[in-house]
Amino acid sequence: MKSMVIVAVLAFLAVASAKPFLGELGAGLGEVGAGLGAGLGNIGAGLGAGIGAGLEGLGAGLGLRGHGGRGGLGIGGLL
Repeated sequence: MKSMVIVAVLAFLAVASAKPFLGELGAGLGEVGAGLGAGLGNIGAGLGAGIGAGLEGLGAGLGLRGHGGRGGLGIGGLL
């Protein structure tokens, strides 16, 4: 019986001492997750801007606005 009480007290102390560590670990993992999310968001925004600029450049090169870009094909009037 005495050994069960000692084990229970030791288990309680182990859990009590681990709680702050687990809280810090959780906060650290939250910061890592936020950093990864922000990084992926920046990559997505960069890709979106790059693709948009590329499509605008393609449209200007083909003259899709009706008056042909510099050296464009001038097919805007045909559409």
